[in-house]
Amino acid sequence: MSDGARLYGTVTNAGTIRWLSGDWNWWASAVENLPGALMDIRTDATLGGNFGVSTLRNAGTLRKSAGSGTNYFLSFIDLSNTGLLDVQSGTLQFVGAYHQLGGRINFGLAGPARFGKVQVAGAMSLAGTLSANLQDGYSPAYGDSFDLLSYGSVSGSFASLDLPPLAGLKLWSLTSGDTLTTLSIVKARPTLSIVPAGDGFNVSWPAEADPGHILQYATDLTPPVSWQEVTNAIQVIDNQNVVNVLPAGSSMFFLLR
Repeated sequence: MSDGARLYGTVTNAGTIRWLSGDWNWWASAVENLPGALMDIRTDATLGGNFGVSTLRNAGTLRKSAGSGTNYFLSFIDLSNTGLLDVQSGTLQFVGAYHQLGGRINFGLAGPARFGKVQVAGAMSLAGTLSANLQDGYSPAYGDSFDLLSYGSVSGSFASLDLPPLAGLKLWSLTSGDTLTTLSIVKARPTLSIVPAGDGFNVSWPAEADPGHILQYATDLTPPVSWQEVTNAIQVIDNQNVVNVLPAGSSMFFLLR
């Protein structure tokens, strides 16, 4: 579809609809996007309506694959998603009702300044799965943040997350507040590795960990535990902080604080 169009009645899509350009007006109509079907938006145009509410029921894939701007689904459009809502670029803004009934919402991430977004003017129910994919060779860095979802009000929570694997100590962190759901990259707590070395032990943890960590040891875990700082020199070997420690008793316990 290009150069604008009007829809009267019901369209049942079992194949592919490509919206290439121009505003689309639905006149008290309906689109049923069946499982396995694709409705592909490649424009920043507007979906509006007249003479009553029109419905879009997505059980397949509703994708914005092109256009860095915003598609407006105006107040006459009522959308229910049980399939995949996939925003690879730009923004899908739902001025009318939006119902997340399970299904999945996926976001393309090309960097902190370029990623897909969903905006819901009214109430948003978080349900189903939130997922993301990386684009154009983007490699997430600590502190990167994405305001993926905005809404007038919110209820519920996502049942699961499906996010790309991250290297090292990087972790995904999802936060849902009163008006925003934000995905961020944070540092995980490092874990210690302890191996015999000479007459003692090599205690190590990833060198990319925050430098403020202090290695401590105790010889007895009976409360109150007396933790003491290990002051031995730290060497960086193969991207690991390594401390060689000699035995201080029949048992030694280590803590990175």
